[in-house]
Amino acid sequence: MFYGLTTKELGRVAYDLANKNGLNHRFNNDKKEASKKWVEHFARRHYFSLRQPEKTSLARAAGFNRVQVQRFYDNLKQVLTTFKFVGRQIFNIDETGLQTVRNKLPKVYAKKGKKIVEKVVSAKRRKTVTAVCCMGATEIFVPPALIFPRKRQKPELMDGASEDSLQLVSDSGYMNSDLFIIWLNHFIKMVTPSKDEPALLILDNHSSHLSLQAIE
Repeated sequence: MFYGLTTKELGRVAYDLANKNGLNHRFNNDKKEASKKWVEHFARRHYFSLRQPEKTSLARAAGFNRVQVQRFYDNLKQVLTTFKFVGRQIFNIDETGLQTVRNKLPKVYAKKGKKIVEKVVSAKRRKTVTAVCCMGATEIFVPPALIFPRKRQKPELMDGASEDSLQLVSDSGYMNSDLFIIWLNHFIKMVTPSKDEPALLILDNHSSHLSLQAIE
């Protein structure tokens, strides 16, 4: 209700939509997206313009702009008024990266005059694990998802996690379009929205949230 699509994101949506409807196309099957030229022609035909957005990602808090933020809240107010959402139906999701090695080590005592002091921190270089957190406006807690930088899941990595927490894996340890669909199904399972009791999910404009399957 607030963010636009980049050229690449629009190309991916076009590719997914063409495949879903069985349309013949010459899109790039390796990249799974329409070409930049196709997107530009599409935009001209439908009177879209490519604009430089303001840095107004609410979740990442980078460079607030009063006009753009006000636009977000105006859109939010319209959605709340139209669908009459109440607190128990409103949720916010965000992702945060967790480091497996501390950025700054605590100071240790050493003999005076010794310039280099070693401290074993890890046998491996630092890895990023992504925590996907979602809370409701009335303190309803959706068990988190943890995305590990691995090829396969490892159950013991979830030892001590909250009940019903979700383990996910990706090469980078970051969210992607496929994992976001899995998380959406996790959200639906935990919150159980319905036609009579829908849920409003507020999220940022990360590209993994913008696939055709997620939009539908």
